[in-house]
Amino acid sequence: MSNDEGPMTIDQPLYVSTTFPIEVAQYLAQQFAARAGEAGRLGQLPVENVQPLKHSGSPGLSVPQKYGGQGLPMKDCLAAQPELAQGNASTAMVAGMPLKIYYR
Repeated sequence: MSNDEGPMTIDQPLYVSTTFPIEVAQYLAQQFAARAGEAGRLGQLPVENVQPLKHSGSPGLSVPQKYGGQGLPMKDCLAAQPELAQGNASTAMVAGMPLKIYYR
């Protein structure tokens, strides 16, 4: 994944628009898979995944824009979940928790 300034890094905001949730999830999954290790075998959430997940805007995918979220339709939010799970299932489960809150 890249932006106009070159390759995307985890330090850059990943959601500059609401049109790439699957691509962002795939990018994050690569990062998560690289450090899955023992936490993945134990089914635990790697603490190192929390900040990139938060930074990506993923927890706010389904949150209405008027409340600071992305306001995406549920089908788009759900489409990103299996991509995240490819990197780390526990992280994908945590990322999916806010989706139910704003389900319409």
